[in-house]
Amino acid sequence: LRLYFRVGGFPPALLEAGEAGREPMQARKIYQRWLSGDIQKLGKQEIYLRELMGQIARTMTTPISLQSLAAKTQMGSHHTAQEYVGILEDCFAVKTLYFLNPDEDAFHFRKNKKFYFRDPMIYWLALAWTGQKAPKAAEERLAEMVAHEAISNRYQRMGYYQTAGGEIDFIGGHDWAIEVKWSWSASPLSSPQPPRSSPGSP
Repeated sequence: LRLYFRVGGFPPALLEAGEAGREPMQARKIYQRWLSGDIQKLGKQEIYLRELMGQIARTMTTPISLQSLAAKTQMGSHHTAQEYVGILEDCFAVKTLYFLNPDEDAFHFRKNKKFYFRDPMIYWLALAWTGQKAPKAAEERLAEMVAHEAISNRYQRMGYYQTAGGEIDFIGGHDWAIEVKWSWSASPLSSPQPPRSSPGSP
């Protein structure tokens, strides 16, 4: 699993890394050039894309608003941030996770969102492209990111849930809830049963 965290699952990265798990620098450069080329074809700014990817790498696993993402870049506008997030989604580089209220069985699209890269290689590319060092919590973030990709490929309807008492990483209404912990001792854990709003509910 740690080898996958370092290399990712793209075939060129796997081939370059080999059994020793070498850092796939060339594969990252190829993917970076591909993203840059797509942005230029669309008439967009590469610097906006790069800064946005850096912010997603910095805040991944934490709910954040588009306004906050835009404010930390030169974009300025949350509409521009949404446009570039959409481009990354179309390039299969990023997925957006929305707040899901299990009591209403409805998404709250205006609430903060969680943004996940779809492969570990993209996470490392974003850090390198924006000159960031790997944070101490890198493996913890990668664990949640990899879990998100696996779960979202299985379930079409899922989100995250958050109250003043804590956050549940992934939830499918009242059917299931998953909390991701990367630790020898998995604690603290949020309640697996989100509180129902109606009085007298079990």
